[in-house]
Amino acid sequence: VALFTPAPTEGIRGIGFFGFKFSDDLSEPLSPEQIYNLTLASDVQGPTLKGLIDKAAATKFSITGLVHPEWITIPHTRAFCAAGANMFNACTNSAKSLLQDRGVILSSYKTLAFFHPPIPGSTVGPMATQGVKGDSSAQGTIWVPLTPSAISRLPQILAHELGHNLGFGHSGAMGGDGQVYTVADRGCYMGGSMAMLNIYYRIMAGW
Repeated sequence: VALFTPAPTEGIRGIGFFGFKFSDDLSEPLSPEQIYNLTLASDVQGPTLKGLIDKAAATKFSITGLVHPEWITIPHTRAFCAAGANMFNACTNSAKSLLQDRGVILSSYKTLAFFHPPIPGSTVGPMATQGVKGDSSAQGTIWVPLTPSAISRLPQILAHELGHNLGFGHSGAMGGDGQVYTVADRGCYMGGSMAMLNIYYRIMAGW
């Protein structure tokens, strides 16, 4: 029986990294330079998003991009954006509009990664739009609230969310009770390891 694999995920994916803050919370948990050092920089000094992707893709796929040099302030409060429907629509659209007013060409990126201050009481964690394996035509979006925990493992979180943009699902594992649990694979950053991409997803990506 032949193993079906989709079209390979190849080439260079451009990612725009943007920080936005709220009308009632002007904090900036990371500077643009710190964001760059955790995303697009080499991994000589520690884990970076680019380093994790390059290791998983074995030169067949990589990322490039730009970190916007300033945080923008959207005209919405933390409480308003705490609701997922508002965060993913009105709050994000406000950020996009303000970026476009500053001359940012959002269509030049295949992934838009948005960072924002943490929202106390919100149950919305890091999220991403789900792409289709092998399809590089659609633009993906990532949202990350910069809690202290998220900052401490930001490259791994971004690799996980970028995986969703690329069409990867969660990587599960069977527990001692015989049940399969999602996000439990300790050998894959689409699961619970945050260390490497497992062999299944590497085959699916053509890596």
